[in-house]
Amino acid sequence: MNPTALDQAAYELLEAKRREDEARNARLAAEERVIQILGTNGSEGTKRENTNWYKVSTVTSLTRTLHPEWRELLDDDDLDAETFSRVIKTEPKLSIGELKKVATENPTAYAVLARAIISKPAKIAVKVELQTKKEAA
Repeated sequence: MNPTALDQAAYELLEAKRREDEARNARLAAEERVIQILGTNGSEGTKRENTNWYKVSTVTSLTRTLHPEWRELLDDDDLDAETFSRVIKTEPKLSIGELKKVATENPTAYAVLARAIISKPAKIAVKVELQTKKEAA
């Protein structure tokens, strides 16, 4: 059985992904080697060193997210509303699943909501999996 044009394109995609994974793994290993040699400046900060050819730095930081029960802070008398609003930002977030439900259940409400929504095509996803001999038959 000869491969089709789609078979060839799928093969090329899988090979490109394999090479990409290899390159990413090599980069991560090189980064780890630099960290081992240069070290870091604690849990947050930048450590720099100039060599004969390079300016090398490691940057450490902490990822900070809100605890799921952050709203309980609003009841704490030691935290005023102004300080709370300076530190904790709340932003509207679109629920796509609920939006789709409203589109079918309540088209009038959907039409109103749609005025505040910007829609644009996302990148097309491509998935390729190698078939087993049983599946191919």
